[in-house]
Amino acid sequence: MENTRKTSPFFRSLLISLLLAAAAMAGVLIWSAAGDTPAGAVTFRLICVPVLLFLGASRWFLDGMAFVVMAEGIAARPLRPARAAVIRLITSMVASVIPVLVGSLSVHAYLLHKEKISFSESAAMSVLRSIIPVFLFLLNIPLLLLIRSDLVNRELYLSALDVVTISLVAVVVFIVIALFYPRVMERAMLALIRLWRRLRLPGSARLLALEENLALEMERLSEIFWKYFRERKMTLLKAGGWILAAWIMDFTAAIVIIAGFGGGVDVVLALIMQFLIRPVIYIAFTPAGAGVWEFTYGALFLLFLPKPLVGVAVLVWRMVLSYLPMAAGGVLLAREIARDDRLRSLLRKQR
Repeated sequence: MENTRKTSPFFRSLLISLLLAAAAMAGVLIWSAAGDTPAGAVTFRLICVPVLLFLGASRWFLDGMAFVVMAEGIAARPLRPARAAVIRLITSMVASVIPVLVGSLSVHAYLLHKEKISFSESAAMSVLRSIIPVFLFLLNIPLLLLIRSDLVNRELYLSALDVVTISLVAVVVFIVIALFYPRVMERAMLALIRLWRRLRLPGSARLLALEENLALEMERLSEIFWKYFRERKMTLLKAGGWILAAWIMDFTAAIVIIAGFGGGVDVVLALIMQFLIRPVIYIAFTPAGAGVWEFTYGALFLLFLPKPLVGVAVLVWRMVLSYLPMAAGGVLLAREIARDDRLRSLLRKQR
């Protein structure tokens, strides 16, 4: 009973995240609903269901492979791909409840440390896992130039430019500060942690404490990154390749959903547009990306499907790439907590 009482704030936060996600999803469904929505929804091709489940599962194994290649040569034992996928699922679930900076870095570092990797290297791997996608986002610059051609109309280009420019600026600023001015990043992280505490929002004090330790290590972690960049370039490239492969699974899932509803899809355009909106997904500030994810993919599906099917398409996309992985991450987290008193303590609310 005592453990249940102490861990309840985390689960209250989870409930809030689920309610926000449900409200955002309901909003999209209500916005797009029309008289022919039910008839259109039942036309979804059932053959697409196993394909989507395969894509949704394989993306986590591909994502976990980034940790596998980073652990080569520094771990006391090889990091198994299945275990890396479990770590990613658990951390993704935690990050949907607690802000990314406060949640995923800390839990990543702790779970990797359990795999016989030193804490400093585990922390560095966690930070690198967050930074590598930021570098991949820089590919949006040539992609914007590509879609400026006759591939799409001018209005679509200008709309994409408005959205992507903001995220690209955020990406560049993050890279410059994190890698060249780590002390500034350290102060920013500590300010965020202080704000989180002052607002008394749901979260974990011990998790915040661990994140504070990571913030204080930012300068050393920056040094570790440059060490990786000088001595383990191929490791960073391989990790980036695995992360990109996981994204392609996500992008393909959206294309399969469009095809499942009988929509005519320009595969190249669909891939490019999803890559362009990926930074928006990545930096979503709401719990579980509520509202942000629905808006971005609702806009994407609207390019290829009639409006009455957009809400249903977003629901299917969310189910495959968000709700089911979140449920799996919750089950894995519960099993991890049952076996690990320290992780249970990490997630407790200390008053």
